[in-house]
Amino acid sequence: MYDYIREEVADRLADRLNDISRKFDVALDIGCGRGHLSQFVTSDNIGVLYQLDSSSEVLILTCLRNDGCLLGVMPAMDTLYELRVSLQLAELERLGGISSHISPFVDSVDMANLLQCAGFNLITLDIDEIVIHYPDIFALMNDLRFMGESNATVHRPLRLNRDVLFAASAIYNEKFSVPREDEENERCIPATYRLLYFIGWKPDPSQVSDHCSLCVD
Repeated sequence: MYDYIREEVADRLADRLNDISRKFDVALDIGCGRGHLSQFVTSDNIGVLYQLDSSSEVLILTCLRNDGCLLGVMPAMDTLYELRVSLQLAELERLGGISSHISPFVDSVDMANLLQCAGFNLITLDIDEIVIHYPDIFALMNDLRFMGESNATVHRPLRLNRDVLFAASAIYNEKFSVPREDEENERCIPATYRLLYFIGWKPDPSQVSDHCSLCVD
């Protein structure tokens, strides 16, 4: 029920796989969740797809064959910026300071540098957006919680102050709410998910150049 964003992201990631004019005999889906990506890849792209949960041990470059492809996606900078702004303004108003309530996200420059430092070649990055509309801030935060996507920051506040939460709801509505498509007299709030897709290749003598980075934002 709460996997609608992961399924949409998996579909878009598979589209980028279709842009690669090669069939891979073996592929590894790191952080597979419930197998969202497997719904969208075909035997034309991948011979055998192995799925496993996230693990730092399998993120090592040596796991790939020469000329192997690393294709991935993760939340990018400014994901949920509407929620972040609303919470920060509410805390400044009610408490006189701000705390971290949303996990930090990577930007395209940092990702390109990380991939290059890890030894990948022919790096390609692009950013996409998904905007989901919710009735209010409480529905948004409820969905994030059930998705397992709550704040992962170690030194985060254990709970939100009730006054801050209601103030954030009012600020969110004032600054970002839009009319509902089906009900002009009702309004909803948008939540923006910015997605950073990346491709990197393990070095191989057959490749055209040693390093090539393209970022489309």
